[in-house]
Amino acid sequence: MYNDEGVSTQSSVDAMNLNATIKNKKPTLLDKDRHLKYIIKQMNKPLNIAYSALIPWVGAWMANALYVILGRDQFYDGTHEEVEKLDKIATQIINLQGSGTGISAGPGHMPNLGSTYAGVVLLKILNRLDEIDKAGIVQFIKEMRVPNGFTMYADGEIDPRSIYCAVATYSILHSEDIQQENQHNPLESEEGKNIFGGIDTILCSLQTYEGGICCFSWGGGARWVYILRSGWIKDFTKAYSQHRHSEKVAFGEAGCDK
Repeated sequence: MYNDEGVSTQSSVDAMNLNATIKNKKPTLLDKDRHLKYIIKQMNKPLNIAYSALIPWVGAWMANALYVILGRDQFYDGTHEEVEKLDKIATQIINLQGSGTGISAGPGHMPNLGSTYAGVVLLKILNRLDEIDKAGIVQFIKEMRVPNGFTMYADGEIDPRSIYCAVATYSILHSEDIQQENQHNPLESEEGKNIFGGIDTILCSLQTYEGGICCFSWGGGARWVYILRSGWIKDFTKAYSQHRHSEKVAFGEAGCDK
């Protein structure tokens, strides 16, 4: 919806009046049966070679789609052979973890936080997390920590995506259930504090004059995806940063409210 940012002009009034006339009289609903057929069709097709570097992500996307469409009970009742096919993908992903490290995107690839997160998500959904080296993944997360956040892979790019993947992966590994009220907060343990301490300050340094969050503290336009991911992480860092709630920090250091 249009926002005049507190400055009313004839143009802003006209824009608001126009927005008020735009209504979806017949809401479009998702055709779940049709979408389920699409998912099943894709699962039965040979994986295009272009996706060979996205095996953990393809598995996570498929599992999430089936879980949402079928619902929890139907997903786990053992009546859908598609769920069994996900187990084959999960086995592939388990084999993509190197000794004492994270999960790679495909055979011959370096481990990275993105594929590690996606792989952990799928394995958690399928109740197969105990089949991977959890300590190795935690060690990989530690190794990816750099002064201004996390790097996706050794000497790789650094931005809020890698922060999100690191925090989410660590939390999932230490959570019995993935629910808002009982999911593990990494900052509740000494190990978690050592790994993720200061993440709130780093995220705040990425806020631009636009109000959004960008890739780097020294420049770049803000993006919605970073705002969404950073919002999730902020729930974990809120308690950790409460003692600094009243601080006034200059832009470029921590330019957002705690």
